Amino acid sequence: MTTKMWTLVGVVLMLAAFLAGIGGLRDGGTPAKAQEADPAELYQQFVEAFNAGDTAGVLAVFAEDAEVSVTIFSCVLSPCVGHDAIQRFAETAASINVSFTIVSIEASGNTATGQQEVRGDVTQFAGVDRILQTFTAEVTGDKISSLQTEPVEGDEQNDAMGEWLRANLVGFSMGPGRDADQSGAVLMEPTIGDRTLVFVDVEPGPAGVLQPIHIHEGSCPDVGAVAFPLQDVLAGKSGTVLDLPIDDLRTGDFAINVHQSADEAGVYVSCGDIPALAAEEPETTAPVAGSGPLDGGNALPIWWFAIVGAGMLLVLGGLATRGSARRGG
Repeated sequence: MTTKMWTLVGVVLMLAAFLAGIGGLRDGGTPAKAQEADPAELYQQFVEAFNAGDTAGVLAVFAEDAEVSVTIFSCVLSPCVGHDAIQRFAETAASINVSFTIVSIEASGNTATGQQEVRGDVTQFAGVDRILQTFTAEVTGDKISSLQTEPVEGDEQNDAMGEWLRANLVGFSMGPGRDADQSGAVLMEPTIGDRTLVFVDVEPGPAGVLQPIHIHEGSCPDVGAVAFPLQDVLAGKSGTVLDLPIDDLRTGDFAINVHQSADEAGVYVSCGDIPALAAEEPETTAPVAGSGPLDGGNALPIWWFAIVGAGMLLVLGGLATRGSARRGG
């Protein structure tokens, strides 16, 4: 090959390399947009992990700051925000073999919507086959950032359960403790075997910190000795099954008290007196998140009682052993 031909080949190769370099810079300067996950597929992945009791799998589909506002479990009185609260939600459900069955689902943009059935020991106990609810899951990137469920109003089984719960659900407020304020609310309900469900939802304390909580003798704010331990509060949530009838707690001699932490058990952050059982009580009224102290004047619809109470039973039914194993001051 002549010198002129080698020169021509060299020029062509340099030009090709130059054009390739320009293309690479262009590609590097405008990175491809992150692909959004399919909302319906991501929600189905959540349900599969949830039904399998795979807490890590559940957390894997939620953003770190995700908000779960559902009409069952520990997210009913106030949303579960962040992985700590969602973890408590998933672990509690796993302990009592709760399952979701998706009835319908569709995706639109970054949102999945549909209907699902909720089943568990509570539905069998209450004589209800299932609870029916709608769901809305919003996705950001490849994680669920928001999940909301609502009961299907007018559903015969939801309404039947609501009637039962109206006669059994006890709700009262948790006010400030002696030393600090993590106010909230408590729901209590009788269940199988003369046991009592106690669900506490207070303002979240320090992130990741387990806060001891007990039923104490006496009344707020200077409670007496510990009578019964409850499941430690995490991210503002606690649920326990006590092996005694609810009426045994409604003597007017007990209060629920939340402590700052195991290391600061002497700091009381929230307290509520368990209401005494009256000879003839009016229809039970349950607290609503953000409503403040209860005055008994806010009647709630039947479906609210149905789903709240069902959630309590589902959440708390599997925690008796874990809750009763703890004692402390």
